[in-house]
Amino acid sequence: MKNKLLSIAIPTYNNSDFLPALLETVKKSIKNYESKVELLIVDDGSNDGTENIVKDFSNQHEWVRYICKKNNGISASRNTILKNINSKYLWMIDADDLIHDNSVKKIIETLEENKDLEILNFNFTIFNKTINDKLKFNDTNRKLINLEHPSLWSRIWKTDLIKNFEFPVGYIYEDLAIIFNIYAKANKKHILSIKDSLIYYRINRISIMRSLNNKNIFEIHEILKIATENLNVLDEKTLYQIHLIVFHSYYIFHLKTFTYKQQKQEIKKNLKIMKEKFGKKALKIEKGSMSFRVKIGFLFIKFHLFFLYKLLSIFSNRC
Repeated sequence: MKNKLLSIAIPTYNNSDFLPALLETVKKSIKNYESKVELLIVDDGSNDGTENIVKDFSNQHEWVRYICKKNNGISASRNTILKNINSKYLWMIDADDLIHDNSVKKIIETLEENKDLEILNFNFTIFNKTINDKLKFNDTNRKLINLEHPSLWSRIWKTDLIKNFEFPVGYIYEDLAIIFNIYAKANKKHILSIKDSLIYYRINRISIMRSLNNKNIFEIHEILKIATENLNVLDEKTLYQIHLIVFHSYYIFHLKTFTYKQQKQEIKKNLKIMKEKFGKKALKIEKGSMSFRVKIGFLFIKFHLFFLYKLLSIFSNRC
């Protein structure tokens, strides 16, 4: 398969319940752009029929590539993707998400209009079971690093920029380990944000419940250590903001799977870690560093108003 402008890459493991729906949205979105786009699916040794789904789909479309490998985790799958990308740009999405009908059209047009682009940020829509069960969210026009939602799937990456990074194997927050580094390496003049919502991000409650526990929650801090220990280009203030925003962003999504008592315990543990690392300035919020919603959340935490923080987390996924 000759080099394309864009590769849409999907790491998957036992996602047979969700993958067919995603593939249909990809097929619909890619229509008329087959010469410029490829789909790369990396299967982490699924045993639920994923292989048959992908092979049937790839037999119908020559723009699909399929790699099946030994099971060793999502990070290894992402690393396999980076080693097998030939296109100029990469869009790495999750197997349980969906993309909009006009996503590929908008991306291709934007990339062709901005030849030197290194990172393209765009909006997304959060949903539960169906795309009609939408949860409005806006994620556009953040500063240097899109701190509030540092995700792979809401960005298009220049392959030459990302391919030399490696995801740490064995962590569930593997994307955090390299995103900040990629942004630090990118030419800030070649980063663009658009207002269009191009992907539906699924809140997969079952997946969250299976993967999260006390150890995994606090892997966030281990990942942030990996991510920031070599970032000499970022000052201490920026590093602090990274920790602060990631803490809030991931907790506000994931803590709702815990009981109220567990939430209080986890937040207190996290605050202790923050204070040990940053001293008295832990939870200090710099002007313009985050949205109003996030600021309110941290005020609730700062004064131990955990019940109000819980209400905010519920509201944030319904507004």
